[in-house]
Amino acid sequence: MNTKIPKKKSAKPLLDSKRKRTKKGGKKRKKNQMIAKKQSSSSHKKKKQRRKKKATFVKTLRTTILQLIIALIIVGLIVYALSFFLFSVPKVSGYAMMPELANGDRLFVNKLETIKRFDLVVLKANKQRDLSVRRVIGMPDEDIYYKNDQLYIDDTFQVERYLEKSLKDAHQDSMLLTSDFTLNQISGAKKIPEKKYLVLGDNRRYSTDSRNYGLVDDAEIIGVVRMRWLPLQSMKSF
Repeated sequence: MNTKIPKKKSAKPLLDSKRKRTKKGGKKRKKNQMIAKKQSSSSHKKKKQRRKKKATFVKTLRTTILQLIIALIIVGLIVYALSFFLFSVPKVSGYAMMPELANGDRLFVNKLETIKRFDLVVLKANKQRDLSVRRVIGMPDEDIYYKNDQLYIDDTFQVERYLEKSLKDAHQDSMLLTSDFTLNQISGAKKIPEKKYLVLGDNRRYSTDSRNYGLVDDAEIIGVVRMRWLPLQSMKSF
């Protein structure tokens, strides 16, 4: 009786199949590793670019801010230098110019302006430390006097419209706003000398002015008030 012995299967095909799968798996892993590496490299590159952009932005911002600060300093220095020759922005101190100006008002003063009658001027009179604001009433080569609250210049009556309300209030109380005086009484002169001015405060009953310290020299006048710029709600040009 012939009995056939089954042949053993060869291990070679199995090994070959396993090698193929291993090789295929290795290629896939390698491919995945390459993809991951590329993604990592791309992500790192993007981060690097973002950091570079951020650093550039910060640097540009710092440069811009520095340039702005330098520009502001230069402008400030120029304005400060020009203020010695062209203008000033003093603060009103006191109540001598009420109701036209109040304590604490900020003014713009033109130092090159030609002085005219009834102008508001900033001056440093009677060797005072602080600047003051007064109104020009008398000009050089004029005779000035007040009588019954009326201003006379060279014997001609002059209307002071800026005092209308104050005059009305004073007269209702049966009082004079401006006490009678003559130029000769306050200065000893018949005419105002050259480069001299007679100045008064609008708040006549409480103002210290030419009636107290005499005529003001041209050199004592800083400039002509052209604007009140603070407070903003009371901004006004003169």
